[in-house]
Amino acid sequence: MPEFTEREKEVLVEFLEEAIANLREEIAASDKEEYRVMLKERKETLKSVLAKLG
Repeated sequence: MPEFTEREKEVLVEFLEEAIANLREEIAASDKEEYRVMLKERKETLKSVLAKLG
């Protein structure tokens, strides 16, 4: 696994948190179940990456 500087980690965490928040909004606004399921899976993947950085 690559080693990140503290600043790189901070930027990645901020980016991931923003992306997760955006996915929450997109999931709530989605009418199609299949699309919503894909977005939820993506959100969980991003949360997993975020946990590994923290």
